[in-house]
Amino acid sequence: MNPLQWKDEFKIGIPVIDTRHKQLLLYDNKLSEALAKGLKHSDIDNILT
Repeated sequence: MNPLQWKDEFKIGIPVIDTRHKQLLLYDNKLSEALAKGLKHSDIDNILT
């Protein structure tokens, strides 16, 4: 699966929210990779904390 890439067109113009959206995208990519590898729930918890 290809990771999602942040694009400036996703910005809404509120820096705090834009930063959080970037973080969510990063978490989504890490979670998708972990699930594809078949990692355990505890491993996935470590990724998200």
